Amino acid sequence: MKTKAIFIDLDGTLFNSKREISACNKKALEDIKARGYMPVICTGRTIERVISYQIDSVDYVIFNNGGGILDAKNNKVIFENLMKKSSVDAVRDLCKRKDIQVLTCNSAGGIVMLIPISADYDLMRRIRPEILAIPHVAIVNQSKIITDPNFPIDATFDDGVAFFDVVDKDSSKGNGITKFCEIMGIAKADRIAIGDDLNDLTMFDACGYNVAMGNAISELKNRADFVADTNDNGGVAKFLKGLPDAQG
Repeated sequence: MKTKAIFIDLDGTLFNSKREISACNKKALEDIKARGYMPVICTGRTIERVISYQIDSVDYVIFNNGGGILDAKNNKVIFENLMKKSSVDAVRDLCKRKDIQVLTCNSAGGIVMLIPISADYDLMRRIRPEILAIPHVAIVNQSKIITDPNFPIDATFDDGVAFFDVVDKDSSKGNGITKFCEIMGIAKADRIAIGDDLNDLTMFDACGYNVAMGNAISELKNRADFVADTNDNGGVAKFLKGLPDAQG
């Protein structure tokens, strides 16, 4: 029997604006799994944060923007793409010179993502090209206020600081999905992506059918096969409910 997988982002997608998973979304995940689909969380968040949300109907998590894959059922990392030590040192040294704090995201074998954060938005804008000039790294997500000075303060962190998600150049949600599907033997035609933001664009590259949330950025909506309702109106649940049962 063919496996059909649904890769679902968290922030702005499965989460509402309060960063909660609604009761209707939780039930929709349970129902879609019972109907033969494999729901997979695909997020920029860490293993520890995802586990803390207790999403019992999800057996696999692609975490830290494709930096690793967790078999949540067995609490085992089955793939990780670690940052090179030279890259980690270079990012940390640069940020130290600029007085920018750096958060470290670890997997089983080492560091998979660094998150520079600062409340000085102009400084973050200036340092961005310097980070991108470091060999073997990529910025896969960032506060919208960094690229759009007129954007309201991004509350990704509760204190309103701006951030970058810095990973190995080969890490992305799309590459994480591709690796996961190689392991599981899932064809591109049997993959659905659901997302809302910049770091979800590579998910669309890796999947055969793509869903943008009603609150998604325009770039994602323009590439979507379907635009769902917003994250605050149960958009994920409504879309999943409309899917036919998975066929063998």
